[in-house]
Amino acid sequence: ELANKAIQLAEARLKNNPKDVDALYARGWAKSLRATYTALVQRSYISALRQALQAREDNDKVLELDPDYVDAELVVGVHQYVAGALPLPFKLMAGLAGIHGNKEKGIAMLRDCGEHGVTTSVEARTALALFLRREAKYGEAAVVNDSLKQQYPHNFLFWLESANLRKDAGNAEQAIALYRELLEQAEQPGYFTNAHLELAWFGLGDTLRGQKDADRKSTRLNSSHITIS
Repeated sequence: ELANKAIQLAEARLKNNPKDVDALYARGWAKSLRATYTALVQRSYISALRQALQAREDNDKVLELDPDYVDAELVVGVHQYVAGALPLPFKLMAGLAGIHGNKEKGIAMLRDCGEHGVTTSVEARTALALFLRREAKYGEAAVVNDSLKQQYPHNFLFWLESANLRKDAGNAEQAIALYRELLEQAEQPGYFTNAHLELAWFGLGDTLRGQKDADRKSTRLNSSHITIS
């Protein structure tokens, strides 16, 4: 309902001024949120795709009218990367439907939005870290994720991903240290909200197993009294 209201307010302003970049941006942002909900919750993918394309059009128009409107690069950058990352047969079909994308351009736009965005910096960096991980650029992804971890020190997922990225990059010792630091912080009541510590313990155990370190594998899980062996 809030998304629909935002779209109605934006369209009322656009009737008076079709080049109102703030209204275009607000409508595109609301449509992108609605598209995500439609796809993930309602599982209506055709409808979600239609809304996502409309969101992309609004944000493209914003950047056409005002190239310095950096926040609009989030929706366009995500769309560019996703469309560019499609397997070739799907990419050809999407091209026939007028859907085009470029992974490198998408990543560049998200990087710019993450560094200079006013309202979408966090979302842009989160998407950027995910896409860099997908491209197996673990070092770059870790730098982006660490900026989020520093900004939100009580966010469990940013802490976990910091360790996971080092593990996947092959930096076992650094990953082990980060897993241990996370688990130590979790001993402080209320430090993390909705923390799934089993993911951290699994990551630590898996990394130790890869190191073939039998002594470390006997680490005692203080919180649940389980021993990794």
